[in-house]
Amino acid sequence: MNTAAILLCGGTSNRMQGKVEDKILAELGGKLVFDYSLKAFEEAGDVSEYTIVYKDCIQRSVLEERFEILTEKPVTWVKGGKRRQASVMNALNKLSPDTDYVLIHDCARPLVQPEALHEVYTATIKEKSACLAHRSIDTIKEASKVTNCLKQVDLRNLDRRRLWEMETPQAFAYKVIFKAYQRLEKEEIEVTDDTAAAIHFGYRITLVENRFPNLKITRPEDLAIAEVMLQQLQRES
Repeated sequence: MNTAAILLCGGTSNRMQGKVEDKILAELGGKLVFDYSLKAFEEAGDVSEYTIVYKDCIQRSVLEERFEILTEKPVTWVKGGKRRQASVMNALNKLSPDTDYVLIHDCARPLVQPEALHEVYTATIKEKSACLAHRSIDTIKEASKVTNCLKQVDLRNLDRRRLWEMETPQAFAYKVIFKAYQRLEKEEIEVTDDTAAAIHFGYRITLVENRFPNLKITRPEDLAIAEVMLQQLQRES
């Protein structure tokens, strides 16, 4: 069975406020943020090849060195697009038509655990689609319209028991997700993640509840939070 992992590294890091030039290459616990995702996939042992969506030549050069150290599996390099959707489409286009399954992971989530990856992989083989996710613990309201004016906003209550926050990896039978992205491109539809692409064309998603922290590093303070979480995971292992 041919299973590919698409590792997304091409984000702009705009919300790092200039304090970190490239969050994927930032230091975390004495390693690169990127190292943790690749190491987790290697320990899970379910993928046969990698496709790396990179930001620029500088980043690619550093990541190539990390691959030489951390894995001997085949690697394909793909330049990232202006948006996540374009980056994923670029990567899907590079995969062999013989690919059976694909796991799409944002490497800004370095704390993903091998056990969680394997659960997603197993669910994908059974159900053709699966996404790592966690239950929403906050009370979330929906505004009646998109606006910058926050005074006297009409809000709608949402049932927290039905709310899930999507994580990565998001995984699919290759033909399912590739077809969905092709149709998005043809119909000029924009989505923010891979489950949205599949859902838009009527596919259902199997949710894999994550028992581990899977923080997405977005702001400068997230690196400090991830450091604490990493130390806690290491103590528990």
